[in-house]
Amino acid sequence: RYINATAVETGTTSSISPLGVAGKSINGSGLSAVGLLLRTWGKATHVETGFCYIDDGSAVSDGSGYTGVRVITTGLSNTISENCFYKLTGVLGVSATGYVIYPQTSTSMVE
Repeated sequence: RYINATAVETGTTSSISPLGVAGKSINGSGLSAVGLLLRTWGKATHVETGFCYIDDGSAVSDGSGYTGVRVITTGLSNTISENCFYKLTGVLGVSATGYVIYPQTSTSMVE
């Protein structure tokens, strides 16, 4: 999916509020949220260099063997710790492993 724009008009700038989404809705069926700015939350269930998984209790899985939604942690200014709870604001994307969240800024994942 993409937008095939033939022209762009500039206007006033305003910030976009994130859409609050539970883990089961990210990996669920229905309308796709890919490309949307969203806010989700949960406990870090698995942490590795460059990514982690957070679970809000929905127990979703992308087939990796880890519970939760995959989050890219490269570029975050804080250290992510397993079993700690986080609030995350980011853009939902798709990778080879399934759905993944790309944090909006270096401070978008807070304990």
